[in-house]
Amino acid sequence: MSKETHRKYAENAEIFGLLIRMLLILLGLVAGLVFFWLFPLKLIARLAHRYGYSTPCPSSLAWLVNNPIRRRYMRPLLDRVGIRSGERVLELGPGPGTFTVEAARRVGPEGRIINGTAVITGASSGIGAAFARALAARGYDLVLVARREERLTALAAELQARHAITAEVLVADLAKHADIERVARHIAGMETLEMLINNAGFGTTGRFFKVDLARHLEMIHVHVVASVRFCHAALPGMVAHGRGAIINLASVAAFLPLVGNATYSATKRFLVTFSQSLQMELAGTGVRVQALCPGFTYSEFHDTPEYARFKRSSIPAFMWMSAEGVVAGSLKALERNRVVYIPGFQNRLIVALAEGGGLASWLLSRMMGRRR
Repeated sequence: MSKETHRKYAENAEIFGLLIRMLLILLGLVAGLVFFWLFPLKLIARLAHRYGYSTPCPSSLAWLVNNPIRRRYMRPLLDRVGIRSGERVLELGPGPGTFTVEAARRVGPEGRIINGTAVITGASSGIGAAFARALAARGYDLVLVARREERLTALAAELQARHAITAEVLVADLAKHADIERVARHIAGMETLEMLINNAGFGTTGRFFKVDLARHLEMIHVHVVASVRFCHAALPGMVAHGRGAIINLASVAAFLPLVGNATYSATKRFLVTFSQSLQMELAGTGVRVQALCPGFTYSEFHDTPEYARFKRSSIPAFMWMSAEGVVAGSLKALERNRVVYIPGFQNRLIVALAEGGGLASWLLSRMMGRRR
C-alpha cells in the first residue's frame, strides 16, 4: 500500500471517527433530555397529583411546561401524566430551583372533583346559560348573575341536581351602579374564584341620535363599566393564587362599525382592546384573558322589543351558531391561550373582510347593521 493510499485511509478513518463521536454526543444529549426532563416530569406529576399539590422539581420543568409553545408539543405527554390544561408549574419561595405542580382541580367532600368557582353574568339564557352548563359539567361551582331570578333559580337547581356542584344565585341589574358594586364586592371576597365570564349584554336598533340616551348609557354600564369593575375585583385574588381566567364577551361587531349600532360596536371594540391589554399585563402570572367574539347566535338576544321587526330568516342559516358551539370553542381556545377568539369560519371571514377596508368593508358594515 502506497503512502498516499495509506494517508487517504487515515483521513477517512479520522472523519468517520469524528462523525461517530458527534453521533454519540447527540445521542447523549437526547438521553439526557429524556432522563433529566421527561422522566422527572412523569414521576413528579404523578406524585403531585396523588399525594398533594407541591413537590420539589428541577427548574427546567417549569421552563418546559409553562411556555405555551413548548407546552403545545408536550400536550400528549402532559395528558398521560395528569397535568391538565390550565395547570402550571409555579415558583415557590426564595430557594432557586424549587417549584410546585399546582393543580386547578381539587378533591372536595365525598371525592367530588372541584375546579373552583366561576362567576357568570347574564347567566339566565343564551351564551351565559351555555357557559353555566359547560362549566358545571367540568366540576366548577357557580355564581350566576342576571336580572331574572326565576330563570337563575331554575338553572341553579338543574345544575346542582345534575352535577353535584353548588350554584349561587345573585340577582342584579348591571345597568345600575349600586348592583355593579354589590356584585364586585362579592367577587372580591371570593376565595375560590377561578373564572370570571363577563357575558351580560344587550343590543339596540336605530340611529344613534334617535335612540333614547338612557339606553346608550345603560349599554355602556353593562358592557364596559361592569366588565372593568368585575375584572378589577377578581384579578388581585387570581394573581395571588397564580391562576384564573377571564372571558369578556365581545362580538364580531367589534371589528366593523355597524349602521344603527354605534354604541354596541364601540363597547364591544373596547372589550377586545381591554382584554388584549390585560393579557399583556398579566403575562407570567398564570391568569388568562380572552375576548370572545361570536356572530349571529341562537339565543334570546333578538327577543326584545328593540328587535321586534327582526326576522331570523333574513340571515342565511350558515351564519348562525348555537350557544353551546360558541362556548365549546371558547373554552378550547382558552386552553390554547388565544386572547381574541372568533368562533366559526364564517365569522372569521367577515372579520377578515371588515379589517381589509375598502368597498367590501363598507358594504359589509351597512348590510350587517341593517339586519341586526
